[in-house]
Amino acid sequence: MPEDNRNVIYGKLKNQYHKPLHNAVIKLIEVSKDFGKKKRIPITHTFTDKDGEFVFGPLCPDKHYEIQVW
Repeated sequence: MPEDNRNVIYGKLKNQYHKPLHNAVIKLIEVSKDFGKKKRIPITHTFTDKDGEFVFGPLCPDKHYEIQVW
């Protein structure tokens, strides 16, 4: 089997009382620089599950990502 260098981003969203936050929207944004200016490209989104967990992947190596919570 060939080696796979792809990664995932995952996490668990909690409120200020440390309780899981379900059905929150998590957006995945690819961040790049274009002529010195930061460029943000929305890639996809998902929702947290009943335990407040989410996952994105597999992701391309050598790219920069950020997440936004709604």
